[in-house]
Amino acid sequence: MTFLWHDKYCIGIDEIDKQHKTFLEMLNKAYDSYSSISKAIIDESNKLAVYTDILKLREYAFNHFFTEEKYMIKYKYPKFFDHKREHDNFVKSVFELEEKLFGAGDMTPSALIDLIIDWYKTHVTHVDREFGVYLSSLKK
Repeated sequence: MTFLWHDKYCIGIDEIDKQHKTFLEMLNKAYDSYSSISKAIIDESNKLAVYTDILKLREYAFNHFFTEEKYMIKYKYPKFFDHKREHDNFVKSVFELEEKLFGAGDMTPSALIDLIIDWYKTHVTHVDREFGVYLSSLKK
């Protein structure tokens, strides 16, 4: 599965749009790498590789969220705390899913990445886009 970039993911801030594209590329790479791994074969030999890629995704997301939040503060976005709460809830959810993947083992790497992709699509097209509309209104 390849998750393709569409203009509907653009919010109008070059730095953020580039980060969204990079994150999408990272998700696709991780999905392609782990789509064939079932929970039955997540063993010690590949567990570290899977975790390393997920950690890279999480680290990139943290940095990206910081960038978005910096813009929101700079432009006095009135829904800053709601948006930040979305970011914080996402991070919490990913930690919980990682625990299912590496602890209980009742999740596959591709299922975790599918969940991240679904969140990404919804968050970028609704929550981030709303911020982009707000910024556009300031330019008028």
